[in-house]
Amino acid sequence: MVKRKGFIIYFKSKKILKDIKKFHVNITYVNDKLNYAVGFVDDPYYESTKVRLLQNKAIKKVEESLIDMDHLEFEE
Repeated sequence: MVKRKGFIIYFKSKKILKDIKKFHVNITYVNDKLNYAVGFVDDPYYESTKVRLLQNKAIKKVEESLIDMDHLEFEE
């Protein structure tokens, strides 16, 4: 079982979504009106991915999602 952590990513423009996918974030939901996306990343890569996302100028802020991912199972 792979532990996962969730992100809530607030962005300035939808063009950044392609770059977010390059950081290996699995985007599950995008809200066009409020300009945010919800995505998940493997637990060992959480902090490094968060730092890389915040370095991008098109991203306003990154928050940890409150959704509990313990009940989901992902196999490699």
